[in-house]
Amino acid sequence: MANHAWDQNYGYVARLYPEPNKVYFSLKDGKTAMNPKYGYYFVPKAHPNYDAMVALLYMAADSRYVIYARTKESLVNGFAEVIYFVINW
Repeated sequence: MANHAWDQNYGYVARLYPEPNKVYFSLKDGKTAMNPKYGYYFVPKAHPNYDAMVALLYMAADSRYVIYARTKESLVNGFAEVIYFVINW
């Protein structure tokens, strides 16, 4: 099983790919222990904290902050679903 811990899935936002029901993103210059398909993690629109999480994701991309992603334990159709983010200043 891949490692879903937040300290094992982190990096700079390399790509954002919004869709109507989720936002996909990929990371670079870090660690992606979940090894998702095509390197994509995602935040589903159904997540109860979706707006804040997506705002934090875009802020991290714009400000070039390293973002840490805690994911579900298993991949969803090959992609890593994010439960929460952490950013350190």
